[in-house]
Amino acid sequence: MIFKRTAALIPALMLTLLCGCGAGGTEPAANYPELAASDISTMNLTEVSNDKMKMDYPADEWLADQGSEPLIIYYQATADSGQTVNINAQKLSEYSEKITEKDMNDVVESIKSQFSYLTVNDAGMRMLCGEPVIYMEGVMQLTDQAIDDMLKEGIWTQEFIDSYGGREAILAIPATEQMYLYTVNNGWLYLFVGTYYQADQKDMVLSTMTVLAQTAASIG
Repeated sequence: MIFKRTAALIPALMLTLLCGCGAGGTEPAANYPELAASDISTMNLTEVSNDKMKMDYPADEWLADQGSEPLIIYYQATADSGQTVNINAQKLSEYSEKITEKDMNDVVESIKSQFSYLTVNDAGMRMLCGEPVIYMEGVMQLTDQAIDDMLKEGIWTQEFIDSYGGREAILAIPATEQMYLYTVNNGWLYLFVGTYYQADQKDMVLSTMTVLAQTAASIG
């Protein structure tokens, strides 16, 4: 399904946006708004992993793609639809300090300059479980550049594009709403990307993203 294959595009392309920093900073974080974290102690969680990272997810409502890169979970109620709500997660790089507002600005500027098919509508620093994180909201619209990037990254093949009906069919796909969350956990930088299609799905997706962020751990 094209929506499931598209889920891997954003982390693959955003992989290097903060990877070169690694120094972070110590700017004050006291004024950052709190991002409500789901209480994982009350949840029935199941582990999903690949050879780079692992995380826990609420298996009662989500399906996991074990071993995928990036790790992807799908909302069960939409898994067989043409609008598959999903969250993907990727361990990006070692990161020795806290995320700063400068890091956030660098990411936003890089997206604007490199990815014409991504529009950042909101970006800000938040506090999650006492640590600063980057939270962004945006829209992804598949374009010729996006298709070219898919091919370059090996996420799609020309045969797959042809089987879907060619570029014109892909370009006709409606834009999707997304949320992006950069976090640091035990010296590693992670990126979580949530994709949804209806306004009433947003809070549920964000809540689940905080579960993944709290439980993410490095492997290897």
